[in-house]
Formats: sequence, C-alpha cells, structure tokens
Amino acid sequence: MNQPITFVVNPAHTAAIIDVPLAGTGEDATSMHALATLRDQVIPATLGRVPGVRVAVTGNTADTADFNTLMGQRSVWIFAFVLLLAFVLLLVSFRSLVIPVTAVILNLLSVGAAYGVVVALFQWGWGQSLLRFTSVHSVASWLPLFLFVVLFGLSMDYHVFILSRPGSPRSSR
Repeated sequence: MNQPITFVVNPAHTAAIIDVPLAGTGEDATSMHALATLRDQVIPATLGRVPGVRVAVTGNTADTADFNTLMGQRSVWIFAFVLLLAFVLLLVSFRSLVIPVTAVILNLLSVGAAYGVVVALFQWGWGQSLLRFTSVHSVASWLPLFLFVVLFGLSMDYHVFILSRPGSPRSSR
C-alpha cells in the first residue's frame, strides 16, 4: 500500500473519484479486511457525514467481494429452481415419480463428483505435474454454478434421450 490516494473532481464539482489503494493482493483476506474497513469505518466517518453525498466503492476487490456475496445469496435459489423444474418436466413427460426422482439424484451425484474433481485438481493441486499446469489453489467463484447448470442440462438431455428412444420401457406405452 505504498501508492498515494488520488482525487479527481469533475468540472461542475458535483462528483469526485477518490482512488484509495488497499492492502493485499486484491483477492486475499488482507484485501477483504481492508475493503470492509473502508466500507464500514472510513467512509461513514468521513464522506458519510456530509449531507446528500452518495458513495459507491468500486474496483477489483469490491467487485470480487460483491460478486461472491451475491452468488452466495442467489445460488440456493438457482439450484432449487433448476432441480424443481427438471423434476416437474420429467414428471409431466414420463408420468412417473420414480424417473424424475432418480434423474435428480443421479444428476446431483454426478455434479458432486465433478465438483470433487475440480477441487482436487485446481484447489488442492493434485495431478499438476501429470497435466502440466500450476495450480493457484483456488476455484473461480462463478465456476460451481456454471458447472451445475451445464452438467445438469447435459445430463437431463441424456436422460430424456435414453428414456424416449425406441425400445425403452417408457417409450412403448
């Protein structure tokens, strides 16, 4: 944090950009703590006391923190929506309770296995020398939700394909 704080005001003197360098690398615990201190203590004690002033904190650290918070809040709803929609569509399509329950459980098991492989490879660094890469010991925050949606969609296509093909027990009714 050896960089100076910079201050730029627009010509009408109605807005300003204050660039405050934070400690840490931008994504580590030190940076997140510095961001929390800026938002919870520094801004309320300074700009927060000026009537009518609106303050927004931006930058890579703030973007990462806000994105991770939002993903944590909304992921449960997305998982529930996808699972429920898949269940209902299979229930209506095949008029059987066993097929959608089995499909949802098998899909969750395959997504869980994929998560395990991703964590083992990229977070724990297993197989780095074999696969010739260097692990950064983290997984991008958007990757689990992306993997869930893609893998669930592909496996649902596979279930519908297998169950609706000629000669399958469900297609002969």
